[in-house]
Amino acid sequence: MRLDDAPTGSAFWADTDSGSLKGDSADGRSYRQDASNVSAGAEWRADADQGRSTIGVVYTHAQSRAHLQNGSADLRGDSVGIYGSWNAGGGWFADATARTGRLSDSYTSRDAFGVTSGRYHARASSVSVRAGRRFRGEHGGYIEPQVQAAYGSIGAIGYTAGNRVRFDADRNHTFLSRAGVLFGQSFFLGPTLTGDAYARVAVVHTVGDRPDLTASLDGGSLPLVLPARHATTREVALGGRVAFGLTWSAYAEAGHASRTDALAGGWRASAGFRVNF
Repeated sequence: MRLDDAPTGSAFWADTDSGSLKGDSADGRSYRQDASNVSAGAEWRADADQGRSTIGVVYTHAQSRAHLQNGSADLRGDSVGIYGSWNAGGGWFADATARTGRLSDSYTSRDAFGVTSGRYHARASSVSVRAGRRFRGEHGGYIEPQVQAAYGSIGAIGYTAGNRVRFDADRNHTFLSRAGVLFGQSFFLGPTLTGDAYARVAVVHTVGDRPDLTASLDGGSLPLVLPARHATTREVALGGRVAFGLTWSAYAEAGHASRTDALAGGWRASAGFRVNF
């Protein structure tokens, strides 16, 4: 959860999230995907901006398993990134994150000719910018409109599957925009114990390249026509944060994203902690 005040110093944080998603593959078959991420980072106050900004580094390990009607696929990835955040007067804020990493995918599929498998690696990168403003009301209530824009890419891949078919795919690009509102309430539970409870709703629009994939065998090749990934989905989440003095804080959140023909949707849950020093 984003903090609504200027940073007080350096901090270490860690969080994890997991979820169960359902979607439709390119050939119209449904699948289920279990995904999880673990992240850790450290940040420092940027005194050059009168202490209103932070800069930080983050490491993330991600893994997922997709259960297909005719097989399964496992995806693992590791990334590192840098980020910065800025808290201005009047509740305004902005943050930006840039990441780069490596993905590893392996799969097994069955068809009329038997069982085949494949494995490949790809470079991936992303940038994201978010901004908004928190309006505080009486008795600790607040409303926070937010907007976000993000871009991600997965590098070109080439590999030979277990059935000797060669697959080649060009770099793939995805653009995402999100607009939402967070409704929250702050609580004072004791002299050194404070907290927040909140609900967030958002609309997400995703525009993805049509995958450019070619299969070849024994000198012959065939381009595979896959659908473009354009979709608008809805998100809703409920969460809370507890702070123990000025040093420790922890949060937990659960949410749901709607499903479309192009993008998977389902439930996700996350939790994490932060230590200021």
